[in-house]
Amino acid sequence: MRILIASIDEKDLIGAKDYGVHGIITNPTIVAEVRKPWKEAVSDAAKVIEGPFHLQITEDKRDGIIAQAEEFASVLGDRLIVKMCISQESLAAMQVLQDRGLKVNLTGIVSIPQSFFAIQAGADFISIYMGRADDVGGDGVGVVRSAANMAKNGGYKTEIVAASIRGVSHYIEATEAGAHWAACPYKVLPKLIQHPVTDKSIVGFAQDWDRVIK
Repeated sequence: MRILIASIDEKDLIGAKDYGVHGIITNPTIVAEVRKPWKEAVSDAAKVIEGPFHLQITEDKRDGIIAQAEEFASVLGDRLIVKMCISQESLAAMQVLQDRGLKVNLTGIVSIPQSFFAIQAGADFISIYMGRADDVGGDGVGVVRSAANMAKNGGYKTEIVAASIRGVSHYIEATEAGAHWAACPYKVLPKLIQHPVTDKSIVGFAQDWDRVIK
């Protein structure tokens, strides 16, 4: 499973490079936190982290979605993944955008029917909100598992993004469920590799090296 950093904050991105993340994923909340004009914020982030850049649409009607996606493409080029919440309007826009060579991530998905329909509709990516599904009594990892199985067994091209990752357990569950990508905030990344035993080993090996005859 590859990792998308869910941030465009410069400090987060610089730190995320050490973890070898594979791209960036955003929503309007993430972009607003940077407090820069969006084109500048997106362009600056794209210079730090390579790979796909999932940028969230805010328009909710077909023509508006298409126009905004084209504007996003003028900034990010072929790195752009057009991210938009699943709806009748976004499904209509997706057909046009894919015909124009743009890839689409249908997001806001919290249920198995939503995930199945998005896959069958031909989305390039779908983002399943694990944490948000759990918050309302759902089964986030169950949705990821069902979607991953459907995509694999049905020969669909759709890649599954486990989003709204809240911690290590979500990351493990998403990996075991067969997700292709994990959308992680920066604060989760250190937790994935840290362990008291490892920290103690680092200190111990350094102390033992001091005893080695040089």
